[in-house]
Amino acid sequence: MGTRTADVILAPTFFTGVVGLATWLLAMTATSFADEPAPAERFYIPKPVSIDELKKFIGEQKGKVLIIDLWSDSCTICKEEFPRLVKLHEKHAKEGLVAASLCLDRPTNEKAMKSARQFLKEQKAQFANFVINEEPAVWQERLGVDGPPVVFVFGRDGKLVQKYHPIDNDEGNTIYDKLEKLLPDLLKAKP
Repeated sequence: MGTRTADVILAPTFFTGVVGLATWLLAMTATSFADEPAPAERFYIPKPVSIDELKKFIGEQKGKVLIIDLWSDSCTICKEEFPRLVKLHEKHAKEGLVAASLCLDRPTNEKAMKSARQFLKEQKAQFANFVINEEPAVWQERLGVDGPPVVFVFGRDGKLVQKYHPIDNDEGNTIYDKLEKLLPDLLKAKP
């Protein structure tokens, strides 16, 4: 049986088409992922959240001890103390400690967000990092804070144990000095 002319002509054309399609798909896939950060880098991009979304996140941490550090790129004290949150996370995550940060800068402020991402990366803050996407008047009222630094601590039962304000810095004790004294009992508590 002989080969038909159409088969001879279509076979290379079909093969070329398949190779071309595969090449195009690979190129598109590579391009679409090129703009995405590496998995570790994703930690450093604060996720915009509303107060309700933040409350949902808090509820999902029940059974663990949760520390949420409220900070701002322009807050010197916040940035000086932030490395202590990272160290607590590294030291106690296996014991059930969850660390998170909430940037209070506006997510539409590109300069502040770029600086915040760089800061989180430098600190190796590989935990949940958020940025509030509500107006200051809203988050101030709903969180009961005027501005940073503020640290919320939740027990394993999901209830607020302590809210530290900058005015809590008495006798040379910083927020994290006080928090570190409170933490061992919270971590020992049963879920």
